[in-house]
Amino acid sequence: ERDTDQDLLGELYMALGLGNDRNGQFFTPYDICRLMAEMNIDNAAMQLKERGWISVNDPAVGAGALLIAFANACTRRNINYQQHCLFVAQELDFNTACMCYIQLSLLGCPGYVYVGDTITDPCTCLDDNALVPAKPEKCWFMPMYFHPTWGGRLMIAQMRLIERQLSPTTIKPKTAENGSTRAEIPATEPSVQESEPEES
Repeated sequence: ERDTDQDLLGELYMALGLGNDRNGQFFTPYDICRLMAEMNIDNAAMQLKERGWISVNDPAVGAGALLIAFANACTRRNINYQQHCLFVAQELDFNTACMCYIQLSLLGCPGYVYVGDTITDPCTCLDDNALVPAKPEKCWFMPMYFHPTWGGRLMIAQMRLIERQLSPTTIKPKTAENGSTRAEIPATEPSVQESEPEES
């Protein structure tokens, strides 16, 4: 709490020699993550002015250092990341995914951690804004994801998905055996089931 601008668990993990060298598990030092976040924060601020909120993704998140650095860069620019930034993380290793989930949750970041291989099983979404993951069963949703602000955005995204499926381009007339026609509407995608994260 005294110093949130650090990757506490990631640095501890590497200091104890727990990294998996065979899987190429070398965490990026936090100072480099901070530099990368500062280099991108101006672009993020411009997108925020245009859209109102943005999503930020790290497909090989480790313990979450890059996303933590981005959240802190937002704080230095007086950007409320809890209201305006959706954090999407993906990690192959279960233990490091847990560390990322803990650290981002404690910072109050809205979003989720997707556990899987980015190359063979990338995190994909049904909408254009990363609000509705295609495989919610593989996601660990952070507590702030259930804040009313993000709940409203999620509801709008799901309504747009339904509209897209019911648009005239997706409704095809089907000829019955007696010669009459009727509209055949495709089945809708399953909605995201919001569940509280499991306690560890």
